Amino acid sequence: MVPHLIIAGAEKAGTTSLYGYLAAHPQVCPSLRKETDYFRQADATAEGYLAQFPEVRADERVRMESSPGYLAEAETVAPRLAAALPQARLVFVLREPVDRLRSCYRFYQSRLHVPSTMDFDTFVTICLDREAGGTRDGGLSRWHLLAATRGRYERALPAFERVFPASQCMVLPYERLRQDAPGVTRAIARFAGLEEGFFDDFAFARENVSFRARHSGLQRVAVAVNDSLEPLWRRHPSIKRRVLSWYKHVNAERLREDALSEAVRDRLEAYYRPTRDYLSQRFATT
Repeated sequence: MVPHLIIAGAEKAGTTSLYGYLAAHPQVCPSLRKETDYFRQADATAEGYLAQFPEVRADERVRMESSPGYLAEAETVAPRLAAALPQARLVFVLREPVDRLRSCYRFYQSRLHVPSTMDFDTFVTICLDREAGGTRDGGLSRWHLLAATRGRYERALPAFERVFPASQCMVLPYERLRQDAPGVTRAIARFAGLEEGFFDDFAFARENVSFRARHSGLQRVAVAVNDSLEPLWRRHPSIKRRVLSWYKHVNAERLREDALSEAVRDRLEAYYRPTRDYLSQRFATT
């Protein structure tokens, strides 16, 4: 069986860019869609998972996908994944939790999942209140209400580390990816058994960077078109970059600061204190 490389999270921590870099490698067979989310299904099997990929060519060594939802639902996903693909290699990119939450908020607004009238302060308050037992949802779905919770990596990552050996898990700080995308991508290539020399002359471009749309109607159409054409974008990423650059010129507005009130900032700092301690210990020598 061709080995599997799975970029399993976190959300808004460069997973789309990493998928794009690795999918370009001639020894990689990328999934038909970037996020298969397959192991979030209760009836996931190894056989069913193979249907998420095209037929492997003779020169391809690794099947690869990128589903941030795996880390978000670690308690249920990790044992399913380990049962189906015990030899899989997993990559986790962890981002500073408040920055990640702010990026999530901006992304959700760009996808029209969070009302344009809901500021970041209100969004954070609703998310934290919900975890504390509150009932207000502000019109948000369950996934978006749990945005703050998904930044508590110290709660999620151990579920994977209980069922996969350390040699099959690579955990990286997002800041390292931002500062040295070539170096990180080569390290992942080595981890997956790929020839890293392919990336010597590779053009590394960030993908899925959050922005805020000026016109929601146009954005609704653009989101639908983007989703329907994902297989095309994956085959021709340079075309997507050109189209997206033009579209942002037409419909992107300057990002606001997305400030927090002092009370909500203090509350968020207390909420993520265990996570920051965890990250400091985890990346103390990286």
